[in-house]
Amino acid sequence: MKKRILSTFLFALVCMLPQAQATGETETLTTTWSNKVLSNKYIEWNLGNEWNSISEPMTWRKSTGHEVSFHARASDGKGNTIFFNLETAALVRTYYDGGDNYLWHSVDHNSTNSAHEETDTLDFVAEEAFLTADGHQALVVHTRTITINPFSLSELQTDNFTFYIDGSTVGFPQPDDTWMKAKVRIHTTLLSDSMSLDEAKTIVNGLKFMGGTPQPAIRDSPEYANMTPSSSTVISANDGKPVVVQVGDTYNWHDNLDGVTLWSVENDGGEWTSMTMRFENGRNFGNLEFHDQISLPQPHDMPFVIDENGYVKVTEDGNYQYYNVVSVENGVIGTLQDESLATVADNGVNQVDQWFFTTRTAAEEYLTAKTGGQTSSPAPTYAPDSLIGQVITHTDGASGETLRFMDADTVLFYESAQDANPAQLSYVYAKTSGTEAQVTVTFEDGGKETTDYVFTGADTATYVWKELSGDMDTASGTAAFADAIEGEWLAYDDFSDDTLNATKWDYAHWDGGIAPSQSNGRIALSGNMDPTFLSTRYTANMLARVPNASYEIDPSDDKSPFSLLEIRNKNIMGVEAEIMLPSGTPDGTWLDFIVVDLVDTETQTSGPEPAGMVGLNLNYSNSGRNIYHFYSLPYDEDDSGTPVESTQLDKNYRVA
Repeated sequence: MKKRILSTFLFALVCMLPQAQATGETETLTTTWSNKVLSNKYIEWNLGNEWNSISEPMTWRKSTGHEVSFHARASDGKGNTIFFNLETAALVRTYYDGGDNYLWHSVDHNSTNSAHEETDTLDFVAEEAFLTADGHQALVVHTRTITINPFSLSELQTDNFTFYIDGSTVGFPQPDDTWMKAKVRIHTTLLSDSMSLDEAKTIVNGLKFMGGTPQPAIRDSPEYANMTPSSSTVISANDGKPVVVQVGDTYNWHDNLDGVTLWSVENDGGEWTSMTMRFENGRNFGNLEFHDQISLPQPHDMPFVIDENGYVKVTEDGNYQYYNVVSVENGVIGTLQDESLATVADNGVNQVDQWFFTTRTAAEEYLTAKTGGQTSSPAPTYAPDSLIGQVITHTDGASGETLRFMDADTVLFYESAQDANPAQLSYVYAKTSGTEAQVTVTFEDGGKETTDYVFTGADTATYVWKELSGDMDTASGTAAFADAIEGEWLAYDDFSDDTLNATKWDYAHWDGGIAPSQSNGRIALSGNMDPTFLSTRYTANMLARVPNASYEIDPSDDKSPFSLLEIRNKNIMGVEAEIMLPSGTPDGTWLDFIVVDLVDTETQTSGPEPAGMVGLNLNYSNSGRNIYHFYSLPYDEDDSGTPVESTQLDKNYRVA
């Protein structure tokens, strides 16, 4: 690499705007510099507050068109400069042979003609053909000068970028063999930091050519085949990782956000909230409030991608959450976020409702400005004081579980919606803040699990579940909270189709009992005293608890027929029905409407025995024709219950 002794500390950025005038054009071209925007009828370039003009733009007419020049210097005082030159109807050089880039060979400036030839003071770094953000064919040559400080003998470098852009458009077609030539030169000084090629391209991508779709002079130039418009990084994280890019007038998330942490402020119906989130290994995870750093596990943890629209697309329980960047101003990323593409479209109707920042300080300052002095989110009070009467449904991937809190100590745990036999467990609930709570559940074997909830609304939360023993597994997902429905009776079966619904009912019969029959909107339970009638059947629930049950019947014994109807749905919390004994009921008949807790045993063979029983008994016998109410926990076979009233035939009794 060539080096020279430092002779100047000037650092300049030069941008040239090509001449613009078609053959035969006679009108005067006016170019202005106003509010940091350079513009005329052919171009518009918003350089922003980073640049100040050195002099007013100059415009003059040539025989073939117009030429404009403009000179700007960086406003940070370090001397970077832009020189811009625009020329309309610039000739395409005759020695273009279809294999060389006409942008390069049309150059008539000695400084760049020799850029490929290194000198004692100039090193060639790179040459690149590309499409600008608006799709214009462009070429950039990057050179660098290395100098030696005579006092410290340290190396200092300046970067020089020369861009050539074909700004021809369908709205301003150029005469044959000519093009709208834009030349931009950017020079850095020894007082400033070095500039990368991407940073220089970002500056140039702000140059807009009027007239719509690009219409280059050489449309089949091989360098630009299959190219797509370039993007410019407009927001970067503190470590330099690109976060938001601009393609034309559109902002997109960078296609690789891995390792990026962002702080966000959201306004939901006038309520301001804050969040810290990180993108890592295809996961988008985070938590409410501002945090300096964040790592897994977190209550919010979902897969994400950058989709074909340039949106962040987060998968949330079968739905998607989209984040569309629609504005970038002073480092503030304004987004539309919702669950559908229609509601995040930048259509002038949807309103920005979430803002992202690359530093916590910037996010806090923004929230402070919006909320009148608060530096964090208002403290919502979503977490309930008690879980009694609450039903919580967890989701974790495709599976789900439900917890029904019966009282201050007892919770029913359903592994899935199809779980007919929930575990009855003990629990401890602790509300730790207005948006956070913890549930500790103890299992029958003494094992414990904790679930930490972070509430995102009155009935929604994210959760992190942990085992406190055994495999020490952990999981996370979302949770829905609801009040248990009380006092709402729903029709279960009206027995109107004369066929027993096997999905709702199971049945059993033994010792002469006959299978229940259905007709005229009723179920009939009956028996057969014929000693040869030996039909026997148990419900699936009975056999699951007593697999070896096989009621042995001796035909010589007196029969006591049993016929039984069992509700299959174990999630039902209460039952109401009408029961009756019809005329002609033989003496010794009884009809039970009961809830039974059956004993689990592998050895019992005489049929399942109850551990407890609650219900009502209609007794019709000479020894006592009464209705009995009984509550037998634990079960006592000698407990016949408490008489309520006399049993009457053909009378409907509504019981619940």
